[in-house]
Amino acid sequence: MNKLKLDEGWNTLWSALTGAVPTLQSILAVLATALAVWAVISFINGKRNNRANPKQLGWLLALAALLALPNFIIPLLLRLLSFVLNFIIGLFGGFA
Repeated sequence: MNKLKLDEGWNTLWSALTGAVPTLQSILAVLATALAVWAVISFINGKRNNRANPKQLGWLLALAALLALPNFIIPLLLRLLSFVLNFIIGLFGGFA
């Protein structure tokens, strides 16, 4: 039975993108840093005005991490999804 490998498609896409735009990783890192700084400043300002939203801070920091490390986080998530899907396929593969 063939195993799903969802991260291989992402690796091909990421290689093509970084080949076309060599500074893409640096641009994304700068954007991620700016987003993280803005999120923390916004949260601190919200705390002063009793409007702070910790969920928003968490989501923005997660997005900043995704922007900073797309060549690590996205393949990791895709490998996890592949593992789960392969497990489910393995469970129900015996019925076919």
